[in-house]
Amino acid sequence: MKAFNAPSLSLSQKSRINLLVTGVILLVAGMLFFWNDTAYDVDDAPITYRYAENLATGVGFVYNPGERILGTSTPLYAMLLALLRLVGLPIPLASNSLNFISSLLITYLVMALTNYLTHSWWAGILSALYLLVQGPFLRFTMSGMETPFYTLLILLAIYALLMGKSHWAAAWAALAFLTRLDGLVIVGAVLLALWVQRRKLPWPEIGVAALIILPWIGFATLYFGSPLPLSMLAKQHHLQERGSSRFWIWQHLFLDGMGAPTFLLSFALLGVWDLMRRHAQKLLLWLPALLWFFAYLCAYTLVGIDFYEWYQTPLYPVLAIWVGVGLYALLTKLLHTEGKAALVALQCLCSAVILALWFAPYITAANLSTQQFRDYLTTVEKSRALAGEWLRTFAPPDSRIYTGFIGYIGYESQRYIIDGAGLVTPPTQLSQQEPTIYVLEGYAPARQECGPVKDFKAVMIPNTLISMCNLAPMGSFGPLLLADARITNFVHTQEDGWHRKSDPYLETQWLIAAALAPQTWTVYVHFVDAEGNTLFQADHELGLQVDRTVIPLADWEPEQRHYVYAEMPEKWAELAGQVTAIRLGLWNPATGDALPIEPQRVVADPLGGLKLQLQDGDIVQ
Repeated sequence: MKAFNAPSLSLSQKSRINLLVTGVILLVAGMLFFWNDTAYDVDDAPITYRYAENLATGVGFVYNPGERILGTSTPLYAMLLALLRLVGLPIPLASNSLNFISSLLITYLVMALTNYLTHSWWAGILSALYLLVQGPFLRFTMSGMETPFYTLLILLAIYALLMGKSHWAAAWAALAFLTRLDGLVIVGAVLLALWVQRRKLPWPEIGVAALIILPWIGFATLYFGSPLPLSMLAKQHHLQERGSSRFWIWQHLFLDGMGAPTFLLSFALLGVWDLMRRHAQKLLLWLPALLWFFAYLCAYTLVGIDFYEWYQTPLYPVLAIWVGVGLYALLTKLLHTEGKAALVALQCLCSAVILALWFAPYITAANLSTQQFRDYLTTVEKSRALAGEWLRTFAPPDSRIYTGFIGYIGYESQRYIIDGAGLVTPPTQLSQQEPTIYVLEGYAPARQECGPVKDFKAVMIPNTLISMCNLAPMGSFGPLLLADARITNFVHTQEDGWHRKSDPYLETQWLIAAALAPQTWTVYVHFVDAEGNTLFQADHELGLQVDRTVIPLADWEPEQRHYVYAEMPEKWAELAGQVTAIRLGLWNPATGDALPIEPQRVVADPLGGLKLQLQDGDIVQ
């Protein structure tokens, strides 16, 4: 095929062109990976970071100190990060460096494997281009997860078999198993392919795999009680709770493509058929990848793990190889001509236009999905990371934090974590825990002794809300206790629960220690600067709600926490830097009487009431 093989070029010229094109593809891939990187990773990644940090600092292979629970599904990756931490690399940087290198090597191996199977670097380029326009692959190239490293080990096992290095194939496959439990599928695929090829059990390769796998299984059984990660069992339970389909991986891969086009997948079938036809006797050229691919899909269906997108990411490089082979086989047929040079050039031009039209929807979908993913990381994951950092500064060292997203909250806070999702906290232990802090998205626990103290806007989802329990009140006003106060746009209403408002409010949280006489009380609120000058006031009736209605004290329940809201001034963003404190008290406008004040967590204002200190627009008590 003249257009692809260029017979007029010498072998050295072809090699230089192939090397140049390969370099360009890898350069473009690297730029894509860097563009896709953000300062924040997927929440599951910091779970492994915390295991690695504890391992590197001598705490042990644990998430919570003293609790030998295997909550990370990637033990080898955690150990590798711990090793890099020991030589001075911060763990997030080490993980994303591994992500970048692994993703580049995956791109190169896809080209190299396709070239080996077709004897054409053009086919390899088609495979690489297909891979680089797959959003589910791009999104997890720089997300902090073990996914690129794990995928690389699978490709290395397949590549080693093609090169006749069966012992290396067994070793890479075994390392994939240590990286993630579903790596057992590539171990089985390698050994089964060798068995079919040799028509006898591949005992040497079985021995290599066993030497790598069995020590870990023994250690994990002794150290954790089981080599099965608790996170895997929890995710099985999540699937049952939600009633989700076991066939999600088939649906997302073949039917909806995670929002991307799927029509080029048909060329994967053509590629597999072409490989089997041309290499019918050379089973190791196509059988291992085929066995692994479908066994991987079936394993996730049978085991019943809840949907997480990164579980399907390892499938895309193998699909890319088959698509590249299929596209190359089609183009070879179309461009196989001995006609005039002008006709060959026209055919090549038409083929290039068709390929561009085929790839364009993938490029559009990949760009949109990766941008949305970046937005998710820089809003949702950022809010969790900021919450964790705040907790490290303000939460007491003996805090017990309950949360359902334990990645950044646990890694950044460095506090004891009670995992509501059950990834690192067994169900029996979860039911016995008594949290002192809750970190939840979109709501606070309906407990009188627990109230929100800080929230972080996540944009794409409700705010990340930190609620502390059993804090001493800020102060008491007779039988009324001011449990807490904060400035926030994430408010509570009796009808709608928690929701986000566009404007900020001063939220005061109240408890009733004893019955109150039926009378009207006004909360006076003075915002003052460093010299004590009142910049503005936000006086309001006790019981005022966001919708301007008032809940009378007669309707307040003693066993509840009651939320009262006052609007902040329109130019709060400009004034926030000038305000250093809030003076707050209660008085009866009809009689002029004030309720007696007893400060507890804050100081009394010399002019009456309580004095709440502010810093950068936030109440800091």
